[in-house]
Amino acid sequence: SCRNITDAAVIALATHCANLTTINLSWCFNLTDAAVIALATHCANLTTIDLHGCRGVPHQPPLFRGARQHYSDNITDAAVIALATHCANLTTIRLSCKITDAAMIALATHCAEL
Repeated sequence: SCRNITDAAVIALATHCANLTTINLSWCFNLTDAAVIALATHCANLTTIDLHGCRGVPHQPPLFRGARQHYSDNITDAAVIALATHCANLTTIRLSCKITDAAMIALATHCAEL
């Protein structure tokens, strides 16, 4: 659990650890799009990212293998689309966010390993 981690810490990590391949940020209630977009922009080698547990309960089953979706207001389509666009080697993404078809289509289009 990383309940006290903020965007500033994740942005610093992303900026200085460009070769990061796996990150578990589950239950980080304070993270927003800014942190995830920084990871996407600076860490193109990401294969696994866990953003589960911001808030809420499951409201939709996974649309494809390796993807899980729950609910939160903190992470939006913008962050997920950035991950899809910059991190084409993603094999696992675990989300706790309220996203739309646009984000899921971006993942399906750009991340063939999911």
